[in-house]
Amino acid sequence: MLTTIGRKSKAAGDLVDHLLECHERIRRFVRLAESAGRRDDWSVTDVVDACERSERYFTEALFLHVHDEEESIL
Repeated sequence: MLTTIGRKSKAAGDLVDHLLECHERIRRFVRLAESAGRRDDWSVTDVVDACERSERYFTEALFLHVHDEEESIL
């Protein structure tokens, strides 16, 4: 069973589609975290929001992704 945090997928696809979507989400949060650390034109509120969202993803959702991936591939 694939676990979703946040928005649901637009349409149900096959396992490869779900994996590609999840891996794009990982890349998106890496870019967000990197931007929070590098950008000097963001407000403090924007930086805090980006850091909180990134932290939540990497401490909660990524664990679920790894679990889902291991279960699904098996």
